[in-house]
Amino acid sequence: TPMTLRARLKGGYMRANPDTGAADGNGHVFDPSSNWMFEPVEPDDADSGCVRHGRRVRIRNARGQLLQVDEDGTRFVPVSDNDEDGVALQPGIEFVIEEPEGGTDATCHLGETVRIKACATGKFLRVQKDGSCNGLGDSAEPETQFVVDRGGQPVTSGGLVTLTSLVNKCYLHGTPTGALHALPGGDSWRFWRISKKDCVAGSSSLHHSTSSSLQGRSMGSMADNTTSSILKQGDIVTLQAVNQQMLTVDGQGRGHCGQGALGKVPEDAAAESNSTDVAWTQEFVIDQVGMGLVSKYDTALRNG
Repeated sequence: TPMTLRARLKGGYMRANPDTGAADGNGHVFDPSSNWMFEPVEPDDADSGCVRHGRRVRIRNARGQLLQVDEDGTRFVPVSDNDEDGVALQPGIEFVIEEPEGGTDATCHLGETVRIKACATGKFLRVQKDGSCNGLGDSAEPETQFVVDRGGQPVTSGGLVTLTSLVNKCYLHGTPTGALHALPGGDSWRFWRISKKDCVAGSSSLHHSTSSSLQGRSMGSMADNTTSSILKQGDIVTLQAVNQQMLTVDGQGRGHCGQGALGKVPEDAAAESNSTDVAWTQEFVIDQVGMGLVSKYDTALRNG
C-alpha cells in the first residue's frame, strides 16, 4: 500500500525528486512522487501487510526504486523486488521504523509520528528547513520526525470507480434490467460514476442517507483533479451505473439500480408500496472503516 511521509518540522512531504535523483522534503500530499512503499526485509506471516516498529524494511518510491542512504546523502537504485541477489549487493537500503513517543503497539498506524533509522549510518532520516534530506539526523532533532499516512491516487468527483464486496470479492454492479448484484459475472457492468453532492446537477428531495461499506477503486485519470474535487470522508455522493441508472436504497434496505433518474423515485423502489412517499435515497456518505485508533490522518478517499 502506498504511504506518505510528512515532515513535522518543515510541513512538506518527503518525495523522490525526479530532477535530482535524490529524496527531499518539498513534496505535496497528492504528488505521486510523495508515495512510498515499505517492504519487510524478512517477511513474517504475522505481518499481514502491516508495517511494524523495530522491523527492518526497504523503502521504494513510486517508480519501484529503492531508497539508498549513506554519509553522502540519498539516491535511488532500480532493483526489482524479486531480484534478491541484486538487493543483497546494495548497501544502505535497509531502515528501521521507530516510534518517538514510546507507544506500546508494535504496529505502525496511520497518523502516527515515527522516526526512520538508516541502518547504514546508524542515524535517522531527516528533512531540514531548506527541504534537503539525508540520513545523518540525531534522535533528539525534530527534523527526524515524520507523520505516516495513506498514499495513492486520490478519487475525485465525476470519476469512474469500482466497488468490490469484501465478503465475496465480487464487483457491485447494476444489471441491464435494473437489478443490483455483487455476484460473479458482473465485470462488464462494474463501473460507477461517483459524484459529490455539491457537484451533482439538479436538485433532489431525498428523505434519508446511508453509508456504504464496500471498497472503492479509482479507474484511470479524472477530468478535474483539483484539491476541491477530491472526495473525502464525510462527503455525500451519488453513484451512477453503466446502465445510466442511480444506485438507490429503499426504506426496507433493498438496493436498486432500475428505472428512474436522479431525484426521482425509481419504479422498482416503489413497486411494492401503496404510497408514492416511500422512504428511499440515492445519496450516500463516505466513511472509512478501521480508523478508530487514529484521530489525525488524511481523510481523502484514495485508490484501493
